Amino acid sequence: MAARASSRFDPMYLLVPLVVFLVHAASRNITSSDSIWTVHTARSLVLEGNLDLDEYGAELARENYRNTISLGGHRFNIFPFGTPVLAAPFVLAADGVLSVLVPAVPGLERVIRGRSAEEITRMDSIGLHKGVELVTASFFVALAAMFVYVAARRALGRTAPALVATFAFAFCTSAWSTASRALWSHTASMLCNAAVLVLMLPRPDRSVAGFAAGCLLAFGFAIRPTNVIPLVVFAVYMLAAQRKEAPRFLLGAALTGLLLLAFCRIMYHMWLPVYYSPSRLDRPWYFGIALAGNLISPNRGLFIFSPFLIFCLYGIVRGVFGKDGGLNAAVAFIPILHWVVIATFPQWWGGLAYGPRFFTEMMPFLIFLLIPFMKAISAPSFKWRTPAWVIFSLLVLAGFFVHFRGASDWAVFEWVDQPRNLDVYPSRAWDWSDMQIFRGL
Repeated sequence: MAARASSRFDPMYLLVPLVVFLVHAASRNITSSDSIWTVHTARSLVLEGNLDLDEYGAELARENYRNTISLGGHRFNIFPFGTPVLAAPFVLAADGVLSVLVPAVPGLERVIRGRSAEEITRMDSIGLHKGVELVTASFFVALAAMFVYVAARRALGRTAPALVATFAFAFCTSAWSTASRALWSHTASMLCNAAVLVLMLPRPDRSVAGFAAGCLLAFGFAIRPTNVIPLVVFAVYMLAAQRKEAPRFLLGAALTGLLLLAFCRIMYHMWLPVYYSPSRLDRPWYFGIALAGNLISPNRGLFIFSPFLIFCLYGIVRGVFGKDGGLNAAVAFIPILHWVVIATFPQWWGGLAYGPRFFTEMMPFLIFLLIPFMKAISAPSFKWRTPAWVIFSLLVLAGFFVHFRGASDWAVFEWVDQPRNLDVYPSRAWDWSDMQIFRGL
């Protein structure tokens, strides 16, 4: 009976992504800054078979060519091509839907223009690129939430605590206030990491899963350079703990890596984009400040914006010091190494964003590292079960409040410029008297 029950389809596989998508897509804030050319690049790939932005000369000039680079007489998006590649089908679909709906529905164009805060010059994916970003990013996060639920459900063995973990991921972290607000490279990275987490879970037959995980992790490097960390860590884990499946994993990673290098060579006439230059990282004199700032600063600290994640330290300690071992150990090392790397970035505070932006793609792993804590406080032998769950729940709700504001109240984004620009005065990240979370209340 147990085996038959466990094989039943879980309706939460559909309900979780549906609810997350609807809520995220309906949230008002859109932060298309670094991602401004993602839709344009995706459309160029679909329609012209290249990544250059030459056909958007007027749009580039209007934005003073920000976030672009000139290579061989062509203009390119300075950010990696992985996110536009993933977004290309959605951009194509958006153009198809708009081309049918706008002429067919009287007054639709007037409604769209009336609801936009900016002038709309064309009724396609380019003119409405911010809306396309919002919908696509929300879909990516919804899929990531489904994968997080699958991982939590398998690890916890019960639906209720798995839904709690998924709720915490989808609505109480930067998944809501950053990843779904625009097509950041963090958004696609988060989706890949969540999918890899499920693929790496123990299963009777890992042949296909191992190969797919290798492919996804290698592709993640084309989305964001820091994704080399989970690629390397999981490769070491496979070689150490899953030796039979390791060749398939490495084959998937190698084949995908070679294809990406060839693609890059064809598109850019170089093996890696300029964005991957090692000079982007440094070991600044404020390295220690950056380490602390990414965890506890009032305006960029991970444990300030999602305070319940403090309990993932329990899972990290168990993983690193061998209490759990295996997959948990591998997952535990990833956010630690990621934390060290982002502290070497001169702009450690993540620019004009909301909260711990550089930790965004780590959220699936951090939620997975909460599971040992959730198991511990659920055990009948645990003396303080009720107080522990109450404290944990209150901190999750605090995270919900924080990221609800980031997703729906534009006042929190006005904080980055008022009274002084954060990039010019990064000490504001440590100002407890003027917290971004509470701006506009």
